[in-house]
Amino acid sequence: MKKITFLRFGTVLTLLASITPVSAQTMFADTATAIYEYQNGVKTTFASGLSGLAFMNFDPTGDLFAISGSSILEFANTGGVLSSTPTTVVTGLQYYNTGNQYTSYPDSMAFDSAGNMYVNDSGSTANPLPPGGSARNSAKTYRFTYNSGTGTFNQSTISLANVYQGTEIAPLGQITYNNGRLYSPQNYGGGVQIFSTGSVTNNMIVAANGANANKTAGGEGSAVDSLGNIYVSIYAANNMGGAIMEIPAGADQNTVPTTFATGLSYVRALAFDTNGDLVATGLNSIIVYTNFNGTLSSTPTVTTLSGVEALAFQPVLTPVPEPVTWALVSAGGLALLAGRRPKKA
Repeated sequence: MKKITFLRFGTVLTLLASITPVSAQTMFADTATAIYEYQNGVKTTFASGLSGLAFMNFDPTGDLFAISGSSILEFANTGGVLSSTPTTVVTGLQYYNTGNQYTSYPDSMAFDSAGNMYVNDSGSTANPLPPGGSARNSAKTYRFTYNSGTGTFNQSTISLANVYQGTEIAPLGQITYNNGRLYSPQNYGGGVQIFSTGSVTNNMIVAANGANANKTAGGEGSAVDSLGNIYVSIYAANNMGGAIMEIPAGADQNTVPTTFATGLSYVRALAFDTNGDLVATGLNSIIVYTNFNGTLSSTPTVTTLSGVEALAFQPVLTPVPEPVTWALVSAGGLALLAGRRPKKA
């Protein structure tokens, strides 16, 4: 809200006017070795010469984070400009490690509104393994708390147990944050695990009973729309067997997922942009299901990007407007409206 002051014949009138920033949202998509920027349909190379790139995400301040092999990179946002030279903020080791700031095989990450990072890590088939011995039960979700004083992340407790109501779970897909909750596809058993960012034990798995779970088994990507509906991508290369499944808001274990899209191959990352369009990565392609008045199109538009792995949308940060003092001056029947910004120190 901006304060506007009018001066008319010695009388001060104050009005409040809403200022709505207009900004196009930028999409970033990566291959194994490079990150590309898409602005108004124009593709440019943002960063190259990298390796092992996978899922990406933005934190609330607009910094871009990308998984690179077993580590996590940060591309810092300074004054609205992203640096194309990353720093490594989480160091990975190619074996299971429970020490501070280590991951083994990170799959994806998400950020809550406070800037804390949550990482789905599939563990490793190499020795040593954690108690239990299998790669499946080495999968964990880590919570990295952000220290604003040092500008670093510190790993805290493991956020997801390996057993939920007697069922082995494996958070191997794209973890997504939405309105105080985290959503994680269960790649092995099917269903989606949902838990509150403020409670490790307050979690549940939806659409996970019997045949319902089979509908989302092999889930890779996840996205949640503004109404709380969950979308899960099924990564499959066998004769275009991939799909995107939809789980309605308020689902429980017995909820039956419905099919949103089929005939896809290698469909992986999912994300909604600010227009409500659902965007997915597929076999050498970026797939967009356009939102028309609250309904997603059934026929997507497709853009080619060879070897595409994942995508992320840069948040539209609301600028803080500078105060402006306006004066309405009238003399001899002539009225002028003048505005003045305060001088910067």
